[in-house]
Amino acid sequence: MKLLFYTAANNAAAWIDALTQAMPEASIHAWPDDADGAPDYALLWKPPGELFATLTGARAIFNLGAGVDSLESMPSTLGTVPLIRLEDAGMAEQMAEYVVHAVLRRYREFDAYAES
Repeated sequence: MKLLFYTAANNAAAWIDALTQAMPEASIHAWPDDADGAPDYALLWKPPGELFATLTGARAIFNLGAGVDSLESMPSTLGTVPLIRLEDAGMAEQMAEYVVHAVLRRYREFDAYAES
């Protein structure tokens, strides 16, 4: 199995190390430095548009985030390739708590109290 990995974040090495340990049988290639032919699967986070040209024949594209808005530049020619996104991973509850905190902070004027 051949995997193509790309992230716009500065943690690519950590991802590749973890993937290599979890799937020693897989051949993992980082785009663009180590992109070697068409991959079976792509694991992506905010990829540039030109990366998609390397995905001909891919069985699936995994977006390494909850939403798929970072894949806006994906060409329609890849429309038959399944697109899989992260689903929750515990984030929904944390996001709801953050929103409740932000609303209460603003509504109860906590910043004004802190300044006083």
